[in-house]
Amino acid sequence: IIAKVFRDRLMKRIGNTLPRYNFSVNKGYGTADHTQSLILYNSSFFHRETFLSNLRAKGSDEQTKQRSLF
Repeated sequence: IIAKVFRDRLMKRIGNTLPRYNFSVNKGYGTADHTQSLILYNSSFFHRETFLSNLRAKGSDEQTKQRSLF
């Protein structure tokens, strides 16, 4: 619980620095709004590479699914 509270507070502080990613609202979780911000603005220093690689993998899975429909 302590770690989650610490992370939530940290994400609010980062959100004040980089409001376009909505960190203060999504607390760093991959919401649709946050993903859209990544598409528009690219990643920041605060984004974890593991999160970004998972997001890229998910995107390529979606592209593969769309291709298989046609």
